[in-house]
Amino acid sequence: MAAAAQRFGAYGYEGTNLRDIARDAGVDAALVYRYFGSKDALFAAVSCPSALFDPLLETPLDEVAGWLCDFLAGGPPAEEIPHPVVAVLSSPDRQTAVREFRDNLAEVFSERFAARLDGPDAPLRAELVAALLLGTSLLGRAIGTPALARASEDDALHRQLGKAIGALLRPEPDAL
Repeated sequence: MAAAAQRFGAYGYEGTNLRDIARDAGVDAALVYRYFGSKDALFAAVSCPSALFDPLLETPLDEVAGWLCDFLAGGPPAEEIPHPVVAVLSSPDRQTAVREFRDNLAEVFSERFAARLDGPDAPLRAELVAALLLGTSLLGRAIGTPALARASEDDALHRQLGKAIGALLRPEPDAL
Protein backbone atom coordinates (compact mmCIF):
# COMPACT_ATOMS: atom_id res chain seq x y z
CA MET A 1 0.00 0.00 0.00
CA ALA A 2 2.82 2.41 0.87
CA ALA A 3 4.61 1.66 -2.40
CA ALA A 4 1.37 2.20 -4.33
CA ALA A 5 0.64 5.45 -2.52
CA GLN A 6 4.13 6.73 -3.31
CA ARG A 7 3.89 5.75 -6.98
CA PHE A 8 0.40 7.18 -7.47
CA GLY A 9 1.43 10.33 -5.63
CA ALA A 10 4.57 10.82 -7.69
CA TYR A 11 3.36 9.73 -11.14
CA GLY A 12 -0.44 9.87 -11.02
CA TYR A 13 -2.76 7.08 -12.04
CA GLU A 14 -1.77 7.02 -15.71
CA GLY A 15 1.97 7.13 -15.02
CA THR A 16 1.90 4.21 -12.59
CA ASN A 17 1.91 0.49 -13.33
CA LEU A 18 1.58 -2.50 -11.03
CA ARG A 19 4.96 -3.98 -11.93
CA ASP A 20 6.71 -0.85 -10.65
CA ILE A 21 4.63 -0.86 -7.47
CA ALA A 22 5.44 -4.55 -6.91
CA ARG A 23 9.16 -3.93 -7.50
CA ASP A 24 9.12 -1.00 -5.03
CA ALA A 25 7.43 -3.24 -2.45
CA GLY A 26 9.86 -6.09 -3.08
CA VAL A 27 7.18 -8.53 -4.22
CA ASP A 28 6.09 -10.16 -7.45
CA ALA A 29 3.39 -8.37 -9.47
CA ALA A 30 1.26 -11.53 -9.27
CA LEU A 31 0.97 -10.99 -5.52
CA VAL A 32 -0.37 -7.46 -6.06
CA TYR A 33 -2.94 -8.84 -8.52
CA ARG A 34 -3.86 -11.60 -6.07
CA TYR A 35 -4.65 -9.18 -3.25
CA PHE A 36 -6.08 -6.26 -5.21
CA GLY A 37 -7.18 -7.73 -8.54
CA SER A 38 -6.45 -4.66 -10.63
CA LYS A 39 -4.74 -1.30 -10.75
CA ASP A 40 -8.14 0.37 -10.28
CA ALA A 41 -8.80 -1.59 -7.09
CA LEU A 42 -5.37 -0.79 -5.69
CA PHE A 43 -5.82 2.90 -6.53
CA ALA A 44 -9.22 2.86 -4.79
CA ALA A 45 -7.72 1.21 -1.70
CA VAL A 46 -4.90 3.74 -1.50
CA SER A 47 -7.27 6.67 -2.10
CA CYS A 48 -9.83 5.58 0.52
CA PRO A 49 -9.82 8.03 3.43
CA SER A 50 -11.65 5.99 6.07
CA ALA A 51 -8.56 4.25 7.44
CA LEU A 52 -6.86 7.63 7.77
CA PHE A 53 -9.64 8.93 9.96
CA ASP A 54 -10.29 5.89 12.15
CA PRO A 55 -8.17 7.31 15.03
CA LEU A 56 -10.30 10.46 14.92
CA LEU A 57 -13.35 8.37 15.77
CA GLU A 58 -11.78 7.27 19.06
CA THR A 59 -9.99 10.48 20.02
CA PRO A 60 -11.66 12.29 22.95
CA LEU A 61 -13.56 15.32 21.64
CA ASP A 62 -11.44 17.76 23.62
CA GLU A 63 -8.36 16.37 21.82
CA VAL A 64 -9.81 16.34 18.26
CA ALA A 65 -8.46 19.79 17.31
CA GLY A 66 -4.96 18.75 18.40
CA TRP A 67 -5.24 15.44 16.55
CA LEU A 68 -6.31 17.23 13.37
CA CYS A 69 -3.47 19.76 13.65
CA ASP A 70 -0.93 16.98 14.23
CA PHE A 71 -2.41 15.07 11.29
CA LEU A 72 -2.06 18.14 9.05
CA ALA A 73 1.43 19.03 10.24
CA GLY A 74 2.85 15.53 10.33
CA GLY A 75 1.56 13.93 7.16
CA PRO A 76 3.77 12.67 4.38
CA PRO A 77 4.78 15.08 1.63
CA ALA A 78 2.20 15.52 -1.13
CA GLU A 79 4.56 14.00 -3.67
CA GLU A 80 4.63 10.72 -1.71
CA ILE A 81 0.94 10.14 -1.09
CA PRO A 82 -1.75 11.81 -3.18
CA HIS A 83 -4.20 14.07 -1.38
CA PRO A 84 -7.57 12.28 -1.32
CA VAL A 85 -9.28 15.07 -3.28
CA VAL A 86 -6.52 15.09 -5.91
CA ALA A 87 -6.69 11.30 -6.10
CA VAL A 88 -10.44 11.43 -6.72
CA LEU A 89 -10.06 14.09 -9.39
CA SER A 90 -7.32 12.13 -11.17
CA SER A 91 -9.15 8.82 -10.99
CA PRO A 92 -9.77 7.07 -14.32
CA ASP A 93 -13.46 6.75 -13.42
CA ARG A 94 -14.08 10.10 -11.80
CA GLN A 95 -17.83 9.69 -11.29
CA THR A 96 -17.38 6.42 -9.44
CA ALA A 97 -14.45 7.80 -7.44
CA VAL A 98 -16.45 10.88 -6.39
CA ARG A 99 -19.41 8.72 -5.35
CA GLU A 100 -17.20 6.34 -3.35
CA PHE A 101 -15.30 9.22 -1.73
CA ARG A 102 -18.54 10.98 -0.80
CA ASP A 103 -20.04 7.77 0.59
CA ASN A 104 -16.89 7.05 2.56
CA LEU A 105 -16.74 10.55 4.03
CA ALA A 106 -20.45 10.43 4.84
CA GLU A 107 -20.00 7.15 6.70
CA VAL A 108 -17.00 8.42 8.67
CA PHE A 109 -18.06 11.99 9.38
CA SER A 110 -21.81 12.39 8.79
CA GLU A 111 -22.66 9.18 10.61
CA ARG A 112 -19.93 7.88 12.92
CA PHE A 113 -18.26 11.14 13.96
CA ALA A 114 -21.57 13.03 14.09
CA ALA A 115 -22.94 10.40 16.51
CA ARG A 116 -20.32 11.59 19.01
CA LEU A 117 -21.50 15.21 18.93
CA ASP A 118 -24.15 16.69 21.22
CA GLY A 119 -26.50 19.42 20.10
CA PRO A 120 -28.26 20.28 16.88
CA ASP A 121 -26.96 19.86 13.35
CA ALA A 122 -24.41 17.21 14.35
CA PRO A 123 -24.03 15.78 10.80
CA LEU A 124 -23.53 19.27 9.36
CA ARG A 125 -21.00 20.18 12.04
CA ALA A 126 -19.17 16.89 11.50
CA GLU A 127 -18.99 17.53 7.75
CA LEU A 128 -17.66 21.03 8.43
CA VAL A 129 -14.86 19.43 10.44
CA ALA A 130 -14.14 17.24 7.40
CA ALA A 131 -14.21 20.34 5.16
CA LEU A 132 -11.73 22.12 7.43
CA LEU A 133 -9.45 19.10 7.40
CA LEU A 134 -9.63 18.44 3.67
CA GLY A 135 -9.56 22.09 2.66
CA THR A 136 -6.67 22.98 4.94
CA SER A 137 -4.63 19.98 3.85
CA LEU A 138 -5.43 20.54 0.17
CA LEU A 139 -4.37 24.18 0.25
CA GLY A 140 -1.37 23.64 2.51
CA ARG A 141 0.06 20.39 1.20
CA ALA A 142 -1.18 19.74 -2.33
CA ILE A 143 -1.46 23.34 -3.56
CA GLY A 144 1.06 24.93 -1.21
CA THR A 145 -0.53 28.28 -0.41
CA PRO A 146 2.08 30.34 1.48
CA ALA A 147 0.46 30.77 4.91
CA LEU A 148 -0.84 27.21 5.20
CA ALA A 149 2.37 25.69 3.83
CA ARG A 150 4.29 27.45 6.64
CA ALA A 151 1.64 26.93 9.32
CA SER A 152 3.09 23.67 10.63
CA GLU A 153 6.23 25.58 11.63
CA ASP A 154 4.50 27.42 14.50
CA ASP A 155 1.51 27.22 16.81
CA ALA A 156 -0.75 29.48 14.72
CA LEU A 157 -2.35 26.52 12.95
CA HIS A 158 -3.15 24.84 16.27
CA ARG A 159 -4.61 28.07 17.70
CA GLN A 160 -6.78 28.96 14.73
CA LEU A 161 -7.99 25.46 13.90
CA GLY A 162 -8.54 24.81 17.59
CA LYS A 163 -10.94 27.75 17.77
CA ALA A 164 -12.83 26.75 14.62
CA ILE A 165 -13.07 23.07 15.47
CA GLY A 166 -13.93 23.79 19.09
CA ALA A 167 -16.89 25.89 17.95
CA LEU A 168 -18.10 23.03 15.75
CA LEU A 169 -17.66 20.31 18.34
CA ARG A 170 -19.12 22.21 21.28
CA PRO A 171 -21.30 25.06 20.05
CA GLU A 172 -22.09 27.86 22.47
CA PRO A 173 -25.43 27.35 24.26
CA ASP A 174 -26.90 30.51 22.74
CA ALA A 175 -25.87 29.30 19.29
CA LEU A 176 -28.02 26.21 19.75
